[in-house]
Amino acid sequence: MAAATPEEEVGEVLTMETSSGNVQVRAVVGEPESGGTFIALGGLGRRGMGPDWLRAGIPQLLAESGNNMRVLLPDPYSCAKTRPSLGEFAVVLSVSTLGGLWRGTCKEKWLLDLPPAPPTSGVASKVASKPVVLAGHSYGGGAAARAAADNPEAVSRLVLVSPDVEWSVARRCWGTPTLLIWARDDYVNPYMWTSRWSGHPNLTIHTEATGGHMVLEKHGPVIAKWLAEQDAKDAAAAAAAAATTTGGGATQEGEPSPGI
Repeated sequence: MAAATPEEEVGEVLTMETSSGNVQVRAVVGEPESGGTFIALGGLGRRGMGPDWLRAGIPQLLAESGNNMRVLLPDPYSCAKTRPSLGEFAVVLSVSTLGGLWRGTCKEKWLLDLPPAPPTSGVASKVASKPVVLAGHSYGGGAAARAAADNPEAVSRLVLVSPDVEWSVARRCWGTPTLLIWARDDYVNPYMWTSRWSGHPNLTIHTEATGGHMVLEKHGPVIAKWLAEQDAKDAAAAAAAAATTTGGGATQEGEPSPGI
């Protein structure tokens, strides 16, 4: 029996029930768990629970260093109904969905069955009730984007590394803050595919000169920083909304307005 690699010793392996069947998932959880759920998929043919993400150290980073996220790395090959196929390449889907006019059922909805159901109270309830961050590399980026496009209310962010996403899906993700990470020397999914995301009102493109078609360790700090910036934006927007609700000259019923 082969010895476990360092990546295989990270976190805990779970069998999680989804609407498509049971899926094997590696969970890497921060202590205390307070930063929401980050679900990451790998590329087509990359069997196992997030081997490329683990090798780059990204789940470990997001679970620690103040991010305190619950990182879930599902193996879509562990369930017959979630197993990827060649028919899920963007060029094929562009034809089979008539350019996005006929989308059919979202096969990737099972991803959103993975976050924990919220308890009735406490910190864990606040974590579980947060919309998830979906992430993916190559095919996995396309799968994450399709899940977000069909379930925008359940996905708070998209983190995509060299994703294979058809234009019509990218357009339906415009309501979700999105980070694209792409290397100019990626000859599998060329850098020019970033143009599929043109017009996205909340898009960040992080460009690397080199790196090819890979998830790299240097992507970890980029992702962590971007997620923190998005959280800060949300907090500022919530504070502004609260100030507008409680301020602006509003008075309690029965109290005189200032100056009367």
